Amino acid sequence: MNASYLVYYPASPGQLNPAAVSEEFAKLGRNDALWQAFMQVVQERLAHATVDAANGEPSAAGRLQELLGLQQQFSAIRHGEPRKPARA
Repeated sequence: MNASYLVYYPASPGQLNPAAVSEEFAKLGRNDALWQAFMQVVQERLAHATVDAANGEPSAAGRLQELLGLQQQFSAIRHGEPRKPARA
């Protein structure tokens, strides 16, 4: 049986809204080493997902899509681009 589950976690008292997340990341500065670390982790996971996709792993396409979205989101925050509306 192939079933999908979505788990919701309650918001913690310290959870930031999207604007506050961008503000916190803006404190790093564009060339902060932490940005390089974030992007390196995402790129490593993208590489593994790409290899898995080439080997026919069924979940690889979804992983690639999510990782590419995360990479784009980090890039937009890093470069101060306006945030796109959430998916419906």
